[in-house]
Amino acid sequence: MTESYKAAVYLKFSVILNILIILVTFFPLHHTPTPDLSLATTSSCGPTPTPPSTWSIRDIERDRWSRHPKLWATTGKVNHNKGLGQAGAVGHVKELEDCSMCAVAPELCKEIGENNMRRAQAYLGVYSQLAVGWSSDAGYLGTGERIQRFIAKAKSGEGFTVGVIGGSVSNGQGLGTPLNKIAPMNLHRRIFDHLNKLFPAKGGVSIGRYEEGKNSFVSGALGGTGSDYFSYCFHEHIPQETDLVLLELAINDELLLKNFESYENLIRGVLDMPNHPAILNLQVFALVFKQLASGGDIHEGVSKFYDIPIISLRGAILHDILANASLVPEYFINHKDGSVDVRHISQNGHRVQGELGIAYLQTQVCEMGKREDLRTKPYQRFHVASLPRMRIMQPYDDSSVTPRLSPNCLSAHSEGSNRLVPSMNDGWREWAWEDKNYWVSDEPMSKASFNFTTVLGTVELFYLRSKTFKLGNIACWVDDDDHKAVTLIGHWEMTYNIGQGTRIRDDLSPGEHTMHCELLRATNDPSGGHEFRIISLMRYVNS
Repeated sequence: MTESYKAAVYLKFSVILNILIILVTFFPLHHTPTPDLSLATTSSCGPTPTPPSTWSIRDIERDRWSRHPKLWATTGKVNHNKGLGQAGAVGHVKELEDCSMCAVAPELCKEIGENNMRRAQAYLGVYSQLAVGWSSDAGYLGTGERIQRFIAKAKSGEGFTVGVIGGSVSNGQGLGTPLNKIAPMNLHRRIFDHLNKLFPAKGGVSIGRYEEGKNSFVSGALGGTGSDYFSYCFHEHIPQETDLVLLELAINDELLLKNFESYENLIRGVLDMPNHPAILNLQVFALVFKQLASGGDIHEGVSKFYDIPIISLRGAILHDILANASLVPEYFINHKDGSVDVRHISQNGHRVQGELGIAYLQTQVCEMGKREDLRTKPYQRFHVASLPRMRIMQPYDDSSVTPRLSPNCLSAHSEGSNRLVPSMNDGWREWAWEDKNYWVSDEPMSKASFNFTTVLGTVELFYLRSKTFKLGNIACWVDDDDHKAVTLIGHWEMTYNIGQGTRIRDDLSPGEHTMHCELLRATNDPSGGHEFRIISLMRYVNS
């Protein structure tokens, strides 16, 4: 028998043996009885699924979550004196395996489908990815460090603060209650209420304002506003003590290259707040724009760079809507005249997006419960990664470091020293509509001046743009440099009304300056309207 013949026989035997091992592993002729998990009926990680008796080809094709029979679970509230997943938690605890979103939220998974649950997970941390057991389209696995640190603090019972940065959806447009932004059916409030129930603070709860020692919920949502405003003015709307920021700006940011910079500046500013908050980007969508894509698609790339998870309502339900247009009224606001507001999601849309956010956070709670090093670790000992030394929109070099920037705005929405107040006023007046505040003029040649200080030499003005409000034009310049005046146009042909920022100067010397604005006789409004609405003056005050 030749050596080559022996090698061929051995190779054939090895192949047959490996095929048998695969068949026995994945297609057993009988199953091992699964442990009784009936004690963990409802939990912080959701009801326990009933595993199938055997795996089938269909199970493998669908990647069924039910093939993972184990699930870490607690019932009731967490005992602050014990670690996550330990016997100190109220109710029954099991050291289990499956922490996927469908495992922790089986009812939602049943409602919208497993594939849609996966589509909602635009970008998750590494622990959720490993639990789900599938490779992300994003191709990058994050750390989940800040979310886990937040959960550890929430578990401590000393109180946590959730802040909201968002537009009209976050503001509760169309929810039908006087305080829509903090109403219980609002998607952000749903998430906060779940966290508050799971991790009650010893000092109680505060809704609408920050109170030390309490679980506090503060919504800084502002309709018609995107990251170009919030990148400078977020600190005017959420407290410095914020531990978790729920961010919703996917449809308020236009699909423009400049929003890479504004969104990144917002992210850097928020992550650099005193409590090193976690950020959860909750992306809603609309059907009113010229394209289905939105600023949220810009957010995704920046979020990966800064390790920020994204939960996408568009990913979860848009495929079904495209296949069945009759679903649109289920997720968007229905008016009494029978029309549907396809810019703002309905109460049901808020519910689904809120439950998706809860499901994601529950995967993190669940994963932390499985790991001894995480469930017993005080939040103060969790690592907080430094911000990348360069911004994603910079050209690479091997030495430059982005300085720490302190954005600042003088806003019509602010109180105290940061309130936008003219140092000289001829023909402008303060005006508010619902929660939106402006400096307004409709008389050509009206003038207003605003004093400000800058270090980096830049200054921007934020103002309203609209097709329907008959808005005019203004010219703005700094100090005596009227030859460098910039014309700002209020009217545009877009079908939505939104604030927009324009840079007036980027070459100023550090120090004090004055911006002058004059309402022009010329107007781009087809009907000849002149009204103009100023919202804020924005700049960086130090580095």
